[in-house]
Amino acid sequence: MIDSILQNGFKNGFNNIHAFCQDKCHSGNKIGNGVYVTLNINTAKKYSGTITMDGKRYRTLFLVKVKK
Repeated sequence: MIDSILQNGFKNGFNNIHAFCQDKCHSGNKIGNGVYVTLNINTAKKYSGTITMDGKRYRTLFLVKVKK
């Protein structure tokens, strides 16, 4: 997933594997299709995943800068 984001940017589409998952922070709500951002690092951590590389686990977070 990370390779795709780095090559193609963030894309909202039909292959969003989390679209029908339950929201971890707001139980009962579906996550839905979209690209979500937050200013709060603790909120981002709640939604982030982990990857394993060379036997080490890393949390996946992106810092996003928006051009005005």
